[in-house]
Amino acid sequence: MTVLALSPHLDDAVFSAGARLADVQQKGGQSLVLTLFAGDPSRIPPLAGELHRQWRLDDDAVETRRREDRAACLELGARAEHWPLQDAIYRESLPDDPRIAQTWLFRMFADPRWVDDCTDRLRRVAERESWEQVLLPLGIGGHVDHRITRAAGERAFPPELLLYYEDYPYRRRHRKRWRALWPPGRLRSAHLTVTEPLLAAKCRAVRCYRSQLRSLAPADAIDAKLERDFDRFERFWRLRPGRRPPARAN
Repeated sequence: MTVLALSPHLDDAVFSAGARLADVQQKGGQSLVLTLFAGDPSRIPPLAGELHRQWRLDDDAVETRRREDRAACLELGARAEHWPLQDAIYRESLPDDPRIAQTWLFRMFADPRWVDDCTDRLRRVAERESWEQVLLPLGIGGHVDHRITRAAGERAFPPELLLYYEDYPYRRRHRKRWRALWPPGRLRSAHLTVTEPLLAAKCRAVRCYRSQLRSLAPADAIDAKLERDFDRFERFWRLRPGRRPPARAN
C-alpha cells in the first residue's frame, strides 16, 4: 500500500497517526509524510519567540524541527517532504500580543487563498504517485493550519481515499465539539488496534521531536505522559460511501 500522510506541522502526523505509519512499513507498504507549513520564517513574532524559548531553540528553530521530523519519519520507514509555507505563528496577520495570538490561531479565518494554494500543490502531489490512502487531520481544536490542510486535502483527493486522523493533543479536549459538526451518519470508524511493536515504533518516532516534548511534560514525566496518551487504539474515520465532508472544515 502507498500512503500519503498530510501533516499541518512538523510533528502532527506522527503524533496522531504514527502507529498507522509503522503498520504500513511492517506490512511492506510505503508512506510519505508531507508537512505543509514547514517553511523558514521571515520574522519571529512575539508568540513565536516565546515558543522558541519554551522549546529551547534559537532563530534556526524551523530547521531544527525539520531535522527532528526527518529522524521521526525514518523511525517509521516513511519519507519526509517539507513545503516552504510558513506556520501560522510566523505570519504577518498574527497579532503581536502573545496572549491574543495564542487564541487567534484557533479562531483565524482560513483564508481561501491559502486553501486554494495548498489545493493546487496537493493536486500535483496526487498526480505524482498512485496513492491508495490519504491520511489527513479532522481539524479537532480548530487550529487554522489544520483546517486549511483538511480543506485542501478534501478538494485534492477522491473521498474514498481519505482517512481522517484525530488531531493530537486536541482530540481528548474537543471530541464532542467536532462530532457535533459532522452530520449523523456521515462517518464510520476505522480504528487501528495498536500492538506492542507498533506502539514501540510510534514512541521511538515521537521521542525524535525533542523540542516539542518540552511542551508536553517535564523530561522525567514524558514516558508516563506518552503511555497515558497513546492507548491501544489510533482513531481514524472514513466517509461513508456516497457521502461528502461538511462544506466547512471545523
